[in-house]
Amino acid sequence: MTVSANSAVEFDVSTIVATAYQMAGLANEYQSITAQQAAKGQTLLELIASSTQTMGLFAKVMQFYDLPLAADTRSYTLPGTILDVDGDGAFIAIGQTLTAASGETPVRPISRERFHGLSAHDATGRPIEYFTDRTGEATVIYFWPTPDAASAGTVRLQTRRLRATMREGTATPDFEPFWQDYFVYELAARLALAAGVLARVKFLKDEAQGKLELCRAQSQQRGSQQFVMAHRSGSYR
Repeated sequence: MTVSANSAVEFDVSTIVATAYQMAGLANEYQSITAQQAAKGQTLLELIASSTQTMGLFAKVMQFYDLPLAADTRSYTLPGTILDVDGDGAFIAIGQTLTAASGETPVRPISRERFHGLSAHDATGRPIEYFTDRTGEATVIYFWPTPDAASAGTVRLQTRRLRATMREGTATPDFEPFWQDYFVYELAARLALAAGVLARVKFLKDEAQGKLELCRAQSQQRGSQQFVMAHRSGSYR
């Protein structure tokens, strides 16, 4: 027996949509779906993929972003592909190498209430805190104190990016291959529901939910893990 030299196949969006129609009982392996069906499937798949943005800090969407600071400028608009900023940032002084600085200092996130309650918004110096404002179309980040000429270095941020669209049939999803099975079952459940094929909906939805739990567990950003054993005992007199 010879094991294939290729890794797992990543299906494109069109293949996932066509397979979901088959799983929903709305098409068979001998017929192709129409352009209208493909468009509907891609729209629903986009909704499904967008909903995963609320499910945790997945490793695939976490990325570092180096933000250059300018003297006397405290607010910065981040690229539209950045959904949010998480955890501490790292201030890198002018002249230091961004990828291997000899000394970095943390820039900690604060709440809107904490930012609003700062008593000296006009303070300047090396930034030690930041507030992320997500009320507009683009994410805006505010630093405190406002960097001065001597502190106009760079802050490395831990950001969460938006996933690529599911509206391009020839593209592969912006997810690890193990998500494919979930997408097929979840999309099939929604297509069956929309078409009134109610007999299949619960089965498909249950299968999708089980696969989603496995995908979420595998996709989470890994942190330090510590095993703790607790032993409960009765009271002694």
